[in-house]
Amino acid sequence: MKTAALIDGDIIAYKHASAAEVPVEWEDDLWTLHADANEARVAIDAEIASIKETLHAEVVVVAVSDKGNFRKSLYPEYKANRAKTRKPLVLSAMRQHLLDAYDAYTKPGLEADDILGILATHPSIVRADRRVIVSIDKDFEGVPCHLWNPNTDTFVRTISDHAANRWHLIQTLTGDATDNYPGCPGIGPVKAAVLVDKALADSDPWSVIVDAFIKAGLTSADALLQARLARILRAPEYNFKTKLPLLWEPALLKVTPGIQSGQ
Repeated sequence: MKTAALIDGDIIAYKHASAAEVPVEWEDDLWTLHADANEARVAIDAEIASIKETLHAEVVVVAVSDKGNFRKSLYPEYKANRAKTRKPLVLSAMRQHLLDAYDAYTKPGLEADDILGILATHPSIVRADRRVIVSIDKDFEGVPCHLWNPNTDTFVRTISDHAANRWHLIQTLTGDATDNYPGCPGIGPVKAAVLVDKALADSDPWSVIVDAFIKAGLTSADALLQARLARILRAPEYNFKTKLPLLWEPALLKVTPGIQSGQ
């Protein structure tokens, strides 16, 4: 069985760019911060080699986010909470290293998450019997795929279509403080899970989600916006000719994707 490791390059770049930073006190009250970019590159290469060995992967694919982000056109506050956060000194150089050394995928307007979601659910772009997304990001629970979190998983998990749709709807309701979209007011993870299980057992699952937003004083349009922000793209949700995302629609809850999970 040929295995491909689909690696979240954003997280690896940030991790090693941060780790390379060293604060130095030269004298009383005078500090500088420096980073050895070569040290960070070596650490990145070592981690990718370790991932490849651990997963027995013959193929390694790395994805890096584009500077643009289609979600910001839907909701300008998306990730706006990060605007004033200082980025590691050599982060840009590490992103470039991934692009140069690994021919990393990057696509206009897409985050690394979306690129990996598309690659994991497309039947032929990455030619392998098994494609494994490698990331510590919980959002990949919303993609039907094989998934390995190197920080917590002792084995590769398979996320089914049902489990992925369930997670997507839970995220729609709870929102994501890290990505700065609110979800439905007053609904936390426990209540969201109960509502989503009820929805998925209903003949019209989306109506159950919309009802929750309406009870919170919002609208069906608000519910749809949150669902679109929460959705990591899958292969059928990207137009390869125009290079634009196809925004999520409730009808997708009733459609079998036609791509086997984790293929």
